[in-house]
Amino acid sequence: MENKKEIGIAYGVLCPDIEKQLNKQGYTLEKHDIYEKVRFGLNYCLLNGILQENIVNKAFKKLNTMVVSSVKPLRNKEND
Repeated sequence: MENKKEIGIAYGVLCPDIEKQLNKQGYTLEKHDIYEKVRFGLNYCLLNGILQENIVNKAFKKLNTMVVSSVKPLRNKEND
């Protein structure tokens, strides 16, 4: 049985970049710039009333699934 660590990522407007959040948890993310653009776009649409909150939340869930499936452990992480 594989022991998986829970990853916490916040997608809000004032939250740090996804890559920075993951680095603090010992992970990295390929193509993080694309995911950041999607995060920015979703927050922009929400804050400017272009999309309803329930639609944006559904999109963030899908983004989270994509991000988590692309996460890789950092190679040079020091042991805790």
